[in-house]
Amino acid sequence: MVYNPFAGCAIAAAMIQAGDMLYADGDTNDKLYAAARLLNYGTGGNNAHVQQRNSLEWLNCSKIDYVMSTYRGYINGKSAFDFCLSKCFDTLADAGKFAGIVSPKDIFENQSDDMKEALKRDWIETIVLLPFGEVAVLVNANKSSEMKKLVRFYDLNHPMLRCRPINLVLSDESYADFFKVSDIKKKDFLKNFINPELPERDGSVIVKLSDFVSKIRRQTYSLTRVPEEEKVMAYIDRKKTYNMYKNLWMNDIDKKNISFLFAPAYHLISDCLITNSQGRLEPRLFDADQGTAYFQDGYAFSINTDAPFDAKWLMTQLNEPYVRRQLHPYGMDEMVPEAITEDQILNLSLYQECENQQEDDDFDFDNLEGDVLPMGYELSSEHVVYTIHKFLGHGSFGYAYSALSHNLLNGEEKEVVLKEFYPCSDFHREGDEFRAVANEYTNFDIDTERQKFCEEAEIMRRLGNTPDSHIVPAEELFKCEKTDTMYYVMPFYHAGSLEDLQNTGANFSEELVLKHIVEPLCKALHIAHANKVLHLDIKPENILVDENGDAALTDFGVAKQYDDEGSIINRAGVHGTSDFAAPEMRVHGSAMIKFGSEPDIFGLSATLYNIMTNNRPHPIQYKSDEDRDLRHFMKEANVSDKFADAIVAGLQAAAPARPANAQAFLNKFPGYENVKLKSC
Repeated sequence: MVYNPFAGCAIAAAMIQAGDMLYADGDTNDKLYAAARLLNYGTGGNNAHVQQRNSLEWLNCSKIDYVMSTYRGYINGKSAFDFCLSKCFDTLADAGKFAGIVSPKDIFENQSDDMKEALKRDWIETIVLLPFGEVAVLVNANKSSEMKKLVRFYDLNHPMLRCRPINLVLSDESYADFFKVSDIKKKDFLKNFINPELPERDGSVIVKLSDFVSKIRRQTYSLTRVPEEEKVMAYIDRKKTYNMYKNLWMNDIDKKNISFLFAPAYHLISDCLITNSQGRLEPRLFDADQGTAYFQDGYAFSINTDAPFDAKWLMTQLNEPYVRRQLHPYGMDEMVPEAITEDQILNLSLYQECENQQEDDDFDFDNLEGDVLPMGYELSSEHVVYTIHKFLGHGSFGYAYSALSHNLLNGEEKEVVLKEFYPCSDFHREGDEFRAVANEYTNFDIDTERQKFCEEAEIMRRLGNTPDSHIVPAEELFKCEKTDTMYYVMPFYHAGSLEDLQNTGANFSEELVLKHIVEPLCKALHIAHANKVLHLDIKPENILVDENGDAALTDFGVAKQYDDEGSIINRAGVHGTSDFAAPEMRVHGSAMIKFGSEPDIFGLSATLYNIMTNNRPHPIQYKSDEDRDLRHFMKEANVSDKFADAIVAGLQAAAPARPANAQAFLNKFPGYENVKLKSC
């Protein structure tokens, strides 16, 4: 028998098909009451027990087996969750369950007396951090013996889980962490587990937003002596979502004439940063050249004139996921936007590139700005118009951008990634159309390199469109007449790369890595190698996370195609200097002329070791001191012995000592000993 004390939660009861076994109290809100009756009727109930009365009354009838509440409100200063929980101490006695929704802060930071009592009784069985800024808690007065003194915890806010169906995640305990009840009782235990420190990032230093902006005094103004033309109030349009790809000095702040100020406001007389005061940060830069204004819809910060200020860098960083995670470590509740303080915003940590930082190829990245296509620039293929949003970086063949794709045939619009053939050290731009032109004095063979670019697109088109390949596909290859160069198009992966997730401080458990990284990437290599393609550049930044939370292999810029006899086709050998490159790729001469899976096995092993331990990978000799050190670091990261054995095998300095192929590598991992990859 299910009791639903708030009619607004009827959808939860409907989801478990409570039907005639539902007892619900609709409060005095007629809409909630009507919704409760409709939902229950739609799931086969007759509404006999759905009553409209004050929800503060507890059910006075038969014994209840299950109490359910999804109401996030407060009753006499107590959350609905705590209100129901306090009643359950008497109603549930030593049997029955209660499932409720609660604010994350009420669990992770401010545990109520009722929650403490439930922990004391060892009734808390499962805590689930939901991907939309709420926490679901299962209280079980009759926990199973294996769950005694333990609490099961799911973090569905994890970037690799939040896109997966909740029911699939909750039905699989390998996604859960099991904590001792005694640990849950400790102050800030779960908070520290969810909100780790911002990790260091190679080539960057961590700075504070307060290094660049400062508070502005907010006060109530008398407008009687203010000139009429200055009586202007600036508003943010809440119906619009801030688009960081528009002109950074925003023109879309509504300004309305005002006759009086009814609350304290900022007087904007110089360039400043303005943000929301709750929910999304939505940063904007106010341009004083447009005039002065008063602002009270959020926060305003003056720009420090004594600090180097790069508007593009600042706005890009303030829109990054790692910044949003600092403000909303438990996810963001769109229905109940969480308030943000001025101090929270000023204390935001930001990544700033070190001065004169250069890429591995010794090309000066700081001087790229003049050659990068600007935001808003449009390129056209036969049926699609692409509008540049953001420069993402440069690689072997040129630049990568995020862009809006608009299909002229069916009207479809979506975010994509554009890869441009523009070898930055050998090309330059000319004219208003940003035409790509080769430098006059260069040994660069344009035709050969362009052919390599097209081959990369063809490899990704062919492999990426193979079912269950976990390889990022190339959707279109075209030449733009305006810029006179080639482009290919890939899907945009909103979760970013594994390197991006590492930089957010995301936790990678062994079970999560096995299901969402090891298995899909072994499938990717199995398909690639069956088609005689070696990737040869596997590392965290070249592995994206798809909409299901699974890893997908990208960037085939140095990939090699081989013939049926295993000989390389139309290319010289490949050399690698990164920490993730196999040792046989670091020698000069004819490296990788013959096909062999071992370099990619090394790259994947190195990536897995780096993800689990945050240590730099390197080749090892079996049963050497380096072998023991590597196992020590993995043990500190709570990696099982069998998982460590697989990594050790893949990192062997001698190629023949590594697993021969992706199938053999996958079978070394715990739980995958007998899993067979599909034949290609």
